[in-house]
Amino acid sequence: MDDPSPPPHPKPNDDSHYSSSEDTNSPASISPTEITVAICCALPIESVAVRYTLDEEFHCRPPRSHPRQHRYVFSYGRIGEHKVVLA
Repeated sequence: MDDPSPPPHPKPNDDSHYSSSEDTNSPASISPTEITVAICCALPIESVAVRYTLDEEFHCRPPRSHPRQHRYVFSYGRIGEHKVVLA
């Protein structure tokens, strides 16, 4: 019998499913102005769950608004046509 369940979703750090014409080991870069959706997670497990829904991960260097570093952890990516930041 054929197994009707879909294949498992790739891990967020698995770059093998990304399509990039450059280096496949590093995520594509985007500008902070391209981000259209922000997702805020209170718990680390929520953040992990959202990262599994990303179709693609990006690298982004937002401008610093304050000289002191923030303690926030940000991830950047794409879900469908939306470029998102995950905090």
